Amino acid sequence: MTLREVIEIIGSQKGIFEADNARVLKNLLEVLKDIPTTAPARDTYEQTHVEPVTQACIRFAEDGTWPVLPPEQQFLVYERLKQAKHFLWTLETYQAAHQDSPIAIDPRAGRPSIISFLLVHYWGLVGRRLWLAEMTRQEPR
Repeated sequence: MTLREVIEIIGSQKGIFEADNARVLKNLLEVLKDIPTTAPARDTYEQTHVEPVTQACIRFAEDGTWPVLPPEQQFLVYERLKQAKHFLWTLETYQAAHQDSPIAIDPRAGRPSIISFLLVHYWGLVGRRLWLAEMTRQEPR
């Protein structure tokens, strides 16, 4: 699987939330008016949904389908897709500028391992922290 193929998969899923002037995402946010706005509260919020969202991401990685999820968990899937897309954009931009990359996707790697790395492992190691850091930057001082 190539970097371009992975970008297309993640981008198309993220695009579902953002299509029609972000209609799906706006509807989710309308339903979820009580989404925490501070980093500590978001941390707790995410932890209460981590298991079902992780299982949904693994399922998507394996067979390309999403289970039916409540709005809270759909929102968290979107946030994982957003962080994965940003990571892939960073890789792609670096490769374009340098014609090489110290980090690359093994073309022999299959969809399940790459997608679950991005939506489960990368999220747990880096993406989640970046998401929480976004809240810290937005909090009034």
